[in-house]
Amino acid sequence: MKNGLLVDRGPNRLKNIGDYIQSLAQEQYYDKIDCYVQRESLNTFQSDEPVKVIMNSWFMHEPTHWPPSDNLVPLFVSFHINPGAADTMLSPEGIEYLRKHEPIGTRDESTREILEKHGIKAYFTGCLTLTLGRKYRSAEHGDKVYFVDPYFERFRGKSKIAKLWNLLIDCCAMPKYRKPIAKLLPKFENCICPSRIERVSKRFAHKLDTYVFYRTYSTLFSDETLFNAEYVTHMIDKEVYDTEEKRMDLARELVKAYAQARLVVTSRIHCGLPCLGLETPVIFVNSNSLENDVNYNGRFQGLMDLFHQMTCVNRRLDTNSTIVASFLNDGNIVPSKLENLTTWKVLADALIKTCTHFTND
Repeated sequence: MKNGLLVDRGPNRLKNIGDYIQSLAQEQYYDKIDCYVQRESLNTFQSDEPVKVIMNSWFMHEPTHWPPSDNLVPLFVSFHINPGAADTMLSPEGIEYLRKHEPIGTRDESTREILEKHGIKAYFTGCLTLTLGRKYRSAEHGDKVYFVDPYFERFRGKSKIAKLWNLLIDCCAMPKYRKPIAKLLPKFENCICPSRIERVSKRFAHKLDTYVFYRTYSTLFSDETLFNAEYVTHMIDKEVYDTEEKRMDLARELVKAYAQARLVVTSRIHCGLPCLGLETPVIFVNSNSLENDVNYNGRFQGLMDLFHQMTCVNRRLDTNSTIVASFLNDGNIVPSKLENLTTWKVLADALIKTCTHFTND
């Protein structure tokens, strides 16, 4: 029997490298990889012999490509169904397929609930990236602090008029912050996700985002921390990273960097969860403006309690963890003092046992 590695190119030019960090988590459990298995074309996968594959991922952009080919021998752990794809994926044929392979281990409680409503046995496993420390944990942590796609509110207000008015206020305030903007911009502009304002002026968009980031994060982080930090985005250009090997290499590079970090601050779930597994202190930044987004919150249900969290409210960071508050000094987070919660370890141990049994069988 062959070993397959589940990967996802996705339909868009920009790609979240977090999907390949999930693939990296699978890779730990195989002695060798015989082939790549594309998530969005599982139904057409062909092989001259059965292929084992761990189905830990977000499913899916093209739900009509479900269920997978009979050539695949799946292990369902850390499985997430996009609520927008659920009706199509859970057709009579899709339900029958999942029942053949139950119980289904889900990445989040929301997916578990969806499956159980359709009569499919399911249980919560958490994310397979919690086990990345099995291979990539580092015994030493340097002094680097990483901000990885940290959330901030570019535009305030619910109406277009309110957004434009607040943008004008921002433009008037920006000159007062020209020194911190000048220090942060060269590092920060490379980690900013594209926004619509870039169509007007890319340089102005980057200055605005740098200003908003600084105004937001300086409420709990010192200038020394912010100016010396590394800034990273998980969004990559697939025309630059144009092969599966290049994407996997980048995923390894990032995970190794996070493993040696002093602290990681992120709004990317596939940065935050790997950091837990790597035993690197991590803070997850959430937003109350997204609390009614079903697709957003569904992905996190059951996972948020594993993190120290901050919530971005009106361009200020509020800690909703008394433990985080204990790592403050003069109102600022002290990176060297922060330690993760340990509740994730039970999930990681169970995943390691399940995946090891599957790949060694």
